[in-house]
Order: sequence, then structure tokens, then C-alpha cells
Amino acid sequence: MGRRQKQSDYTAIETIVVVLVISFILFISWQLSGLEDRGQFIKFIAYDVLFINMYGLLLILLGSALIVFCIYFIISGKAADPKRLAWLGPLLALILIGLGGLLSHNLKGNLIDITSYVTGNTVTEEVVIEKFAIRSGGEHTFYEYTLADGREFSERYRGKGFRRIEEGRVYVIHYLPKSKKLLSIRLVD
Repeated sequence: MGRRQKQSDYTAIETIVVVLVISFILFISWQLSGLEDRGQFIKFIAYDVLFINMYGLLLILLGSALIVFCIYFIISGKAADPKRLAWLGPLLALILIGLGGLLSHNLKGNLIDITSYVTGNTVTEEVVIEKFAIRSGGEHTFYEYTLADGREFSERYRGKGFRRIEEGRVYVIHYLPKSKKLLSIRLVD
């Protein structure tokens, strides 16, 4: 009887977690439904926020867990070579935490940009694009824009109008305020 009760408890917990995740996804979709430039923003969320930052956070958590396990094995006497574990464990943990910190260094800025987008606090302005260049870097293509006032934008995602730029023309750009992530570029008629 006890085993069936545990399985029933786990099934109930799993159901609650699935319902919460689906509710969260539906809530975010509802929040984004009335906003423009969703495609570029979704690419920003998927790659910059989730892929890069979450790998960084995972490495930080693994490094922290490694330190805890090393301390446990040394204190409990279960370590085969405590002296070696005492210096090797923290060294590996420091490497993991350092790499994680490098990958998730801009998490705060990304979260500020998400909040800005959801609340409609984005920047739209008319600019003159003085210089436009397409650069290839490995697997990625970068679109680089230099505005008449000297500001520079670099974009790695393909998007509507991002490639068809005529230097010296007036464009309306829409971007996120913190990261300067371009959401759209369109020619002023």
C-alpha cells in the first residue's frame, strides 16, 4: 500500500509541475501576443537568455555542488585520497564556476530587456545608416550598422529588412534599450 501511495504522490506532483509550466508558457504567449517584432525577440530569448545564460548557471551550480561533495567526502572519511581531493576539487569547481560566470555575465541585462519588451518600454527612432557591412564569423553572419551619430549596432540574427540596407538612407529602427538588440529595421518611405 505504501508503494502505491508514493507513486500516486509522485504522479500528482508531476501533474502539478506540468500544469504550472504550461500555464507559464501560455501566460508569456498571451503577454507577447499584442507586441510587434516577436520573431527577433523570441530568437533573443531562445539563444541569448536560455541557451547561453542557462548553461552558465548550470556550470555555476555544478561547481558549487562539487565543492559540497568534496567537503562531504573529506569530512565523512569516504575520500580515498583526502589531500588530493582537497586541492583538486576546489580547482575543478573554480574552473566550472569561472566558465559559468563568463557564460552568464549578461543575465541581469537580458532580464531587464525582457521586462522592457513585455512592458512595451522599447526604443523606436528614425536614423540614417551611414555604413552597413556583412561579416562572416564561423557559422554566424553578422550585420553591422553605423549610424550618422556614430552609434554602432551589430546583429547576428537574420530578420526582415536586416540585410537590404542602402547606406545614407533613413530607417526606423526598433531595439531593446539595455542590450541594443535590434528588433526591426524598415526603410522610411
